[in-house]
Amino acid sequence: MTPIQHRPRRLLPILSLLLLAPLSFSCAGSTQNIPPTVENTATAPIMTPTEEVEKLPTLDELGESDVSDVYQEIDLCDLNADRVGDPLRVTGQITYLDDSAPEGMYFDLQKEHCQVGVWLDQSLFETLAADVQALLALENEVAVTGILYMEGGEYMLDPDTVEEFVFQRTQLDPSGEWWAHPQSYHYGEGPYEYDIQEMDITALHDWATLGEAFAPEPQVWASEEEIIERWDNAHKEGMRVEAVLSVIDMWYIVYEPGDEVYNHSGINLMGEHIEYKDPVGFVGCTNKHGWQEFTRQRIFKAIDWGADGIIIDDYEGTSRWTSGVGSGIAGSEHGPGGCFCEACEAGFRAYLQETYTEDQLVSFGIIDIDNFDYSDYLRERGWTMEMLGAESVKFSGWDSRAQINIPLYQDYADFQNREVVKFLETLKQDALAYARDNYGREISWSVNASEVTYGTHKFYDMFDRNMGGINYFGYPPLGTEGYLYRLGYAIHGNPRLRDIPRNDVVVAVMNEYQTHNLWTIKGAEAYANQGALVEPSFFAVEGVSDEEAETLLQNDPETRSAYNTFYLQHADLFDFPSTATMAKTAVLYSSPSVHYDMYRHTQSFNGISEILTDLHVQFDPLFIGDGISYPDNLDAETLDRYDLVFLPNVSALTRDQAAELLAYVQSGGSLVSLGRFGLLDENSDPLESEDIQALKERSPGDGEEGGFFDLYEPFLQMEGIAEGNLHDKAAYYYQYYIENNHPAVEAFLYLIEEQPTPHISDAAADRIRAEFSDLVDRTLSSRVVLDTLSESIGIQVYRHEDPEPKIILHLLNYNYELETDTVIEQEEIQVALEAPVGWDVSRVSVISPDFDGEQELDFVIEEGYLRFTVPGLTIWDVVVIE
Repeated sequence: MTPIQHRPRRLLPILSLLLLAPLSFSCAGSTQNIPPTVENTATAPIMTPTEEVEKLPTLDELGESDVSDVYQEIDLCDLNADRVGDPLRVTGQITYLDDSAPEGMYFDLQKEHCQVGVWLDQSLFETLAADVQALLALENEVAVTGILYMEGGEYMLDPDTVEEFVFQRTQLDPSGEWWAHPQSYHYGEGPYEYDIQEMDITALHDWATLGEAFAPEPQVWASEEEIIERWDNAHKEGMRVEAVLSVIDMWYIVYEPGDEVYNHSGINLMGEHIEYKDPVGFVGCTNKHGWQEFTRQRIFKAIDWGADGIIIDDYEGTSRWTSGVGSGIAGSEHGPGGCFCEACEAGFRAYLQETYTEDQLVSFGIIDIDNFDYSDYLRERGWTMEMLGAESVKFSGWDSRAQINIPLYQDYADFQNREVVKFLETLKQDALAYARDNYGREISWSVNASEVTYGTHKFYDMFDRNMGGINYFGYPPLGTEGYLYRLGYAIHGNPRLRDIPRNDVVVAVMNEYQTHNLWTIKGAEAYANQGALVEPSFFAVEGVSDEEAETLLQNDPETRSAYNTFYLQHADLFDFPSTATMAKTAVLYSSPSVHYDMYRHTQSFNGISEILTDLHVQFDPLFIGDGISYPDNLDAETLDRYDLVFLPNVSALTRDQAAELLAYVQSGGSLVSLGRFGLLDENSDPLESEDIQALKERSPGDGEEGGFFDLYEPFLQMEGIAEGNLHDKAAYYYQYYIENNHPAVEAFLYLIEEQPTPHISDAAADRIRAEFSDLVDRTLSSRVVLDTLSESIGIQVYRHEDPEPKIILHLLNYNYELETDTVIEQEEIQVALEAPVGWDVSRVSVISPDFDGEQELDFVIEEGYLRFTVPGLTIWDVVVIE
């Protein structure tokens, strides 16, 4: 194994295409100036160009309707020696470009693994307009006509016969759901940034614009004219634009009492306008009709300016102040604790009247509901804004024993939650209809959120995808996050995007060690797991100044280009809607369990996911709702896809879920319960269920298919570490082996005033993995992937059915040294994949952004497994089995 400082080779200088429509023209050149070419995957006998080539009529002479009569359009992969001397028209993408020679420019035109060489002399290059000499956004295709010949075993187009060179700019389909297909993303913030084009970005997230653009005196870069120009330029370069809009606040903007928007402000317990103080910002109330209309018009404006999608930030709206968001805003450590404007007061009065009888209201101390003000009610009982803010954090869900002590505050939170859901549903329908009716355009509708807190679950159904930060950031060789992307895909049915890290410790570590390769691993991990990474220009905590940003870790456009290029050029391999899971195992992420006991459930979920990843067990994370915030979606059809299902501290269930799990076991499935199971229902009331009792009695017996494995362990003690809060070894494995288990990370924990977590040894972790490996082998008839790989290799497998069946297998290298940002290459990786059923394997090949071309691999099928060896793994290899 050789340590390397990895920097993927750049395939071509990225240049942007500014054409609005295809161009065509003729040229002539000399074969004497053709430079050496890169290795070609085509195989054919070595031939030389013909000495004399028949001069074909030019396009001007032919007329456009006659072009096809002379030049036969042919697929690049259908080129063969018999076509030498034929006039052809071929289309593909530029994958290698050399414009360093003064005589002209050479490039390879490629489609899939097939390519042809093209040489254009300087006279042609000079005919291009100055703004078009910046060739070619990688989604664009180029069509070239000429006579085919071969040189050195490589297909070429004879330069003397090139009669057409057409930039075929990929048109942005206004009616398609573009967000469901592979894109590369940039976290744009404000002015147009230099590295967006260089990193081969296809979707730009424009942050802050829709706040500052509506300020009384907007910044120059946030003016309507500048935004339209910036977005128009992005569209000309083949990019989509998504505008980010907070539905509750506008940072860096102060409205005065004379401004119309000022009247739409949120009001705190003391009757004061809610405002941000450091930095300053305006806070509206999503229950006020005026603020709702102001927000709606901002979105309509973004669509008018050309936005292809909207990303909703601060999606909680006014319910944010009762959703457990400890944001330290408005002069309070935890936020204002609620809005008490006239709209909120009136709405809460109506809610109470709908919910309680007159006698019940009297018992709460409410004599005259028609004139009731909740703010007066609380102040009379001694509550302050600071006390409300501290109490509201209990809604975060981390402490299942937390009691809300404020009278009627749970009702108040329920009211605020209900109202913001209604508002966002209406806002979405209005925005989609506006784009469709006025521009014939389908826009994306995304949310900047996470999967952790229960408060997010009620919003999942109304958004196309999630592009928020992932709360956990694992450092290789321990700690992976692929399962969190797959969980996001399971929830939304579209790729889950990861925002840039903002955690103080994460940013400090990445800046200290200049971790370009770490970010490259993170990007590969995202794309291999049905997700995508949103590229920043630099890595900083929120609110960092421009001066500070200049000293931080800057993104590496060349590396990002190589990886984004690879991802986009093989879009068919990442067309997730056409892929199918091959997993026989599932791990439940339970909404009712998050509601009741988020800490233990998420620790256990993360832990079993990390263990299965380390054991190379293919598994699907499944989100199940509670029937309140999200539909109760666990059914027999879903469960029957799996032989083994893990229940990570699923302490709360609906009765329907209990019945479905019992039926699953009775039909031969295996359930593994980690920690407490089935104690409560979706309302956190005791779950007295005959199904749960029958399930717990269904222990696996000799010769009996399926069964219930109860691994509840109320207290664990290993290597001197005692912890009574965790109930299973999976949670234990995560907290004491995975999380922050790196000396280089621990050195920075002082930034958030945390002490390093004690960690178990590798030997103890080995024992835990061995126990679960044995359990998997006892419950699965066969594994999808045999555990022949090192624990520092991640593997994820999908099956594609269209147009022909094939299997896509991703290999990720987690053998990484943080202090030196070094990836240690792994060699001779032996893979054993369960042989596909229903078709014969004809070809196994490997491609990667870390090397050029593709490598065909020898393979055998033995004892039901397809076996092959991958020669080397730098960061990311993709094996294609056909």
